[in-house]
Amino acid sequence: LAVTITWWRGRASGDLDNRIKVTMDSLKGIAYQDDRQVVELHAYRKDQTGEGYVVVEVRPLPRLP
Repeated sequence: LAVTITWWRGRASGDLDNRIKVTMDSLKGIAYQDDRQVVELHAYRKDQTGEGYVVVEVRPLPRLP
């Protein structure tokens, strides 16, 4: 699986790397059985005014022979 996580921060606080593990663990059993299935990971932090939110995309990758 490939996972892309984008955090839209409403205020400038929090490290990107600290949020990855929490998000990946919270998706276990919902978006995938185990995070060992994830072989590609992209993470982005974007700043904005107003409320912050997270967008997660999980997509299958083609199987190699």
